[in-house]
Amino acid sequence: MNLKTPMNRKATIVFRADGNSEIGLGHVMRCVALCEMLQDVFYVKFAIQNPSAPILQLLHSAVSEVIPLPETKNHREDAAHFLTVLSKEDIVVLDGYAFDAAYQKAIKQQCRSLVYIDDLVSGHQYADVLINHNGLVQASDYDASAYTTFLLGTGYALVRKVFFDKRTANKDAGNKIKKTILINLGGADPDNISLKIVHALLAVQENYSITLILGAANKNGESFKPFQASPDVIIKRSLSAEEMIDEINSCTVAIVSCSTIAYEVCILNKPFIGVLTAANQASNAAFFKKNNLSLDVLDKNVEESVLVKSLEFNAGKWDETLNQQKLFFDGKTAERFQQAFKKI
Repeated sequence: MNLKTPMNRKATIVFRADGNSEIGLGHVMRCVALCEMLQDVFYVKFAIQNPSAPILQLLHSAVSEVIPLPETKNHREDAAHFLTVLSKEDIVVLDGYAFDAAYQKAIKQQCRSLVYIDDLVSGHQYADVLINHNGLVQASDYDASAYTTFLLGTGYALVRKVFFDKRTANKDAGNKIKKTILINLGGADPDNISLKIVHALLAVQENYSITLILGAANKNGESFKPFQASPDVIIKRSLSAEEMIDEINSCTVAIVSCSTIAYEVCILNKPFIGVLTAANQASNAAFFKKNNLSLDVLDKNVEESVLVKSLEFNAGKWDETLNQQKLFFDGKTAERFQQAFKKI
């Protein structure tokens, strides 16, 4: 649909995603990253079910308007609620596993253009534009409409703009006497894999200093109280993007989920070990492993000895990892997205 926006005002983009302690914050964080890259060019709104106070604070920092929606797990009800806040001149961006072909079709009929952010490569796609920042996916992998345009690969990495702005040459070395290890396993970590990794690192006689970052939707804070008196464990939570950048830049090596946080570490050019914390991260895990972007990729049930071996310093391996990261993340993502959305 080719409805044109008057020259004296910006076109409107309405994002639709949810995030909480049950499903995590991945969908919300990807959308926030894209919001930040587009907010200077478009008027940006964000529709979300029953947002918590921390999520509202995050959204208000990135968008012009937040639209709270009633909480429901019925996809038809959700689509009906969402349609009431849309205009036929809006560009709509969906990110979530509930937004299947039927949902996409219903929304597409009531908006100017539909964009879908994906990481599953499943089902038919009605979107006008499909985004998947995995480095291995190809357009031919999709069952999509003939008109669908694809924005694929790390050139369209959905990472907050400040990470690209703050990237610096990595001068840290992994052969330091004491390694500072950063751990972040996503916004929720419902299986509390972080606790297992902290226990594993403390159980071995190695000189580790651990900084554990808990996300805004993490409900496992009580389980880490026994570590508060430990001089080797620092626990922080709900960090801003700038604070997260400082922590990544300060660490020797990071242990992170195979999700957007791993892309953030790559952009800041730090060695990391990826942990496969959910099935939907499998494609990212394969990408990191195939292209030597990480020191290792481990299952969430990894044995202590395997984890510790992955942290051993190998100059050749660490240098290769850092060089590969630079090849895949060039810092021109915002420019690409702005150009693509102007064509919609």
